[in-house]
Amino acid sequence: MSTSSALSLERPIRIAIVGAGPGGLASAIFFSRQLNISLRVIEQATELKEIGAGIHLQKNLHSMLELLGARDDIPTSSQTTSQAPKMQHR
Repeated sequence: MSTSSALSLERPIRIAIVGAGPGGLASAIFFSRQLNISLRVIEQATELKEIGAGIHLQKNLHSMLELLGARDDIPTSSQTTSQAPKMQHR
């Protein structure tokens, strides 16, 4: 029996991601594309709203989301300053 067919007969790997911030959602995107994974994202907030200072999506996070194929889903309302790299303020 080949390794790939042996893996398909096993029970799914169960993964829970606690927190639906940028890191948690990027992890969820990655794991959702893997075979034999049962995934659950747990978030305590009942609705999406700004808390505190908001979310800043900097250049490295945009690059990571682009590699995962999820960057196009983010609306673009970016600000650019001469001292700082391009950031998206939400």
